[in-house]
Amino acid sequence: MRIDMSRRLGNLALICVLSSLLALSVSLLVSQSALAASGILKDDAHVLNAQQVMAEANNLSKTIDIYTTNSFNGDKNAFEDDIKEKANKEPGHFEMGIDTAHRYFWLQGGSNIELKQSQYDAAYEAFKNKVGSNNYTEGTLALLRSLEESLKGGNTSDGFGEGAHSALVCLGALALGIGLFFFNRLTGGRFRGYRRHHSWHGGYSGGGGFGGGGGGGGAGGSF
Repeated sequence: MRIDMSRRLGNLALICVLSSLLALSVSLLVSQSALAASGILKDDAHVLNAQQVMAEANNLSKTIDIYTTNSFNGDKNAFEDDIKEKANKEPGHFEMGIDTAHRYFWLQGGSNIELKQSQYDAAYEAFKNKVGSNNYTEGTLALLRSLEESLKGGNTSDGFGEGAHSALVCLGALALGIGLFFFNRLTGGRFRGYRRHHSWHGGYSGGGGFGGGGGGGGAGGSF
């Protein structure tokens, strides 16, 4: 009896340890996914305070790539198309471009970023209201803060990418399997009969994502 009780206590302790490790892993995933990966800051026009802009961009739960130029050859539509092409290559990024020579601006969200058009418009307006004649750093900071507020208000606020979500699903399945295994051991196999008569026939059947609109929006123009 003492041996059997010791085994059960040992199994219980093992369950606690494994559960703690799984909880720690989930916590690390959540904390890391809440921060965006480092984006690109290519300030060819030399108009931005890189330290300030990068510090603010790191607050976003999505990556943003920022480009400035004073030598773009093309009209406003060509500049917009250039930024959109960058976004097509990075569906999980924001792409932002400033042409200081012609005073063109465009912000484009990749296809995996789902914000309302009004939120893109708000970010553009925030930029225009602060940029003035040539205060590009303040304009960019205002835009980043606007995007941050928009991301917090939608399902993208948690910052979970597909990789983080898949990892959490795997961890949950692993935790469930370990729990069932040791519960079955602790109950001497009596749980098996229950499992034969109670199976899970459901599943996630819902569709759709963030209701605020589809991905791949953008805003901009002359300023």
